[in-house]
Amino acid sequence: VRQTPRRLRRALVIITLLMCLMLVLLPMYAGVASAQERTGEERLVEGMVANINAYWEEQFRLLGHPYSPAQLMFLYDNQLIFGPCGFVITELGPGYCWYDETLYYPIDWVDPATGLRLKEYGDSAIEMVVAHEMAHHVQAQMGKLGIQGAETAPGTWMELEADCLAGVYANRGITEPGGIEDALTALGEAGGPGHGSSEQRVAAFELGYSTADPAQC
Repeated sequence: VRQTPRRLRRALVIITLLMCLMLVLLPMYAGVASAQERTGEERLVEGMVANINAYWEEQFRLLGHPYSPAQLMFLYDNQLIFGPCGFVITELGPGYCWYDETLYYPIDWVDPATGLRLKEYGDSAIEMVVAHEMAHHVQAQMGKLGIQGAETAPGTWMELEADCLAGVYANRGITEPGGIEDALTALGEAGGPGHGSSEQRVAAFELGYSTADPAQC
């Protein structure tokens, strides 16, 4: 049966819509499939995010403010996605997006500066990195509540403040023997543009850890 141009256009529109729908659903399907077979690193990070969210929810409650938990999304095998903060790729390492309040965590990430996988530094080093990125979420929450105008601070100082806030959490959250040493070892090798020197980062973390007081950050 010969189709009219109108019918052909309608068919093309339907096909295009179906293709777009498939492109949207495929990443979701992959995420569901991967969720069914969690790796040890995934379970570890999920537990850390839950603990850190619970810690900051308590701290905000003590100040009389609500706290909205940060979300978590894993990246796999050189995965590239486009989100509210632009392109997110595994090579960039763990990162927090202010616009969707989500921590993007690449599984089995290799630090390009050292050639080491993050997990090779130990569980506490992973927890320190996660706590640092979650501290950016805390900064965003404080900014929304008017507690602190984080968006007005220079980038490097925001990063150092996040290291300090990670130290505040670590005072109670990292309890295993040698855990702080592992965290500081990873932190001492993580200085770079925009984050402050290694010495500055370690000093900021130690300030938060020794005082356990977010106000000191």
